[in-house]
Amino acid sequence: MALKVGVVGCGSIGRTLARKLAPFKPVSRITFFDLDPSRARALAALSLRYRVAPSLAGLVRGSDLVVESASQAAAREVAPLALKAGRDVLVMSVGALADDRFWRGLRKVRERTGATILLPSGALAGLEAVASAASAGLREVSLTTRKPPRALAGSPYLQKKAFDPAKVRAPTVVFRGSARRAVQLFPANINVAAALAIAGLGFDRTRVTIIADPRARNNEHEVVAKGDFGTLKCRVENAPFPDNPKTSYLAALSAVSSVKNAALGIHIGP
Repeated sequence: MALKVGVVGCGSIGRTLARKLAPFKPVSRITFFDLDPSRARALAALSLRYRVAPSLAGLVRGSDLVVESASQAAAREVAPLALKAGRDVLVMSVGALADDRFWRGLRKVRERTGATILLPSGALAGLEAVASAASAGLREVSLTTRKPPRALAGSPYLQKKAFDPAKVRAPTVVFRGSARRAVQLFPANINVAAALAIAGLGFDRTRVTIIADPRARNNEHEVVAKGDFGTLKCRVENAPFPDNPKTSYLAALSAVSSVKNAALGIHIGP
């Protein structure tokens, strides 16, 4: 059965979905919604199988799978709406799940309706291995993220500190703490920490270090996990979107892969 997909948010990830899925026939239709209707119309013009949703509720009604690709705030609205309607939902802004009450609520709705919550690997590698290792017991999970300073500009935490990317001359640690605090203080920069936390030790025991490095050209993530299974070390250098350095290209490609897997009924991972 062909899959009908609804995409909420027409930024970098939404554009990548529109372009990569245009020739993919197992997705029969994609409907777009954005607070800026012109962005949704621009993507809908790319294929005869694409549409613009008049409302968020309308998008959910007409979709089998809803993709949230906008923001943590959007995830808090979109995910419950989709699950209550019995629609599967792919949450790209995984940082929203650091709110324990919200995350528990989503799981309860999912249990009631039978819908599925999909969490992408995003810009990380090794996430599936961490999830597998968790079954044997993990002692330590950490994430070190290194980004060009401009990729961190605009985060609420650094704005309060009057952080000026142009003044960073050497690699500088701008945050060290739990995954929970990281996704709260850097809502547009470190959603990968949330996915790692859910796969492994949770938001409070997963340690995160964020480094602003003027010499970095890519968004780099290094995961280290230790437990009864042994030790995992995984490092990836992600090319950022030219028009949005906060988002890694691989994160958008993980959304494409998740949608394709859903359409084909294939799951790759643990």
